[in-house]
Amino acid sequence: MSTKRSSLWRALEKPWPIWLGGSILGLLACLYFAFGKTVGVQTSLLYWGAWVGEYLGLEPASWSFFRGSQAKALAGGFWRDAGSLLTLGVVAGSLLAALSASEFRLRKIASRKQLLAAILGGFLMGYGGRIAGTCNLGAYFGLLPSQSLSGWVFLAFVGLGAGLGSWLLWKYFS
Repeated sequence: MSTKRSSLWRALEKPWPIWLGGSILGLLACLYFAFGKTVGVQTSLLYWGAWVGEYLGLEPASWSFFRGSQAKALAGGFWRDAGSLLTLGVVAGSLLAALSASEFRLRKIASRKQLLAAILGGFLMGYGGRIAGTCNLGAYFGLLPSQSLSGWVFLAFVGLGAGLGSWLLWKYFS
């Protein structure tokens, strides 16, 4: 039994071919669509913030956003929100993949400038996702496969943003 386990572990340690990873992600996206869902985490993270706000004494249920279908999701809680469970699975799967490949590291932040850049970048990504109505997962697995114009606009700006971000990292943080 231990031989099979160790050979499976060795297989997980190696990088997967791109075609295999892409095929698995595509299959999972199709299964998610089959259940009438779209892939995305933006709204679930918004719910997480609202649930924390409730715990701290705020009343997000009275806010205009949390009327209609959002009210039902907010009242259902974390364990009944499919997006929250998906997000938890993405985080757990990413951690497992990093651990199995011995790539998980806690690193010290090099400088306050780097910390500020990371916070600003995260804020801009979150803001962009909210005004776009979806996050990058939703765009890649929902908008692009359905040939939505907004998906292609998203893809163009992701390319521009990645290029600009890479240039800024190289110029100011290397």
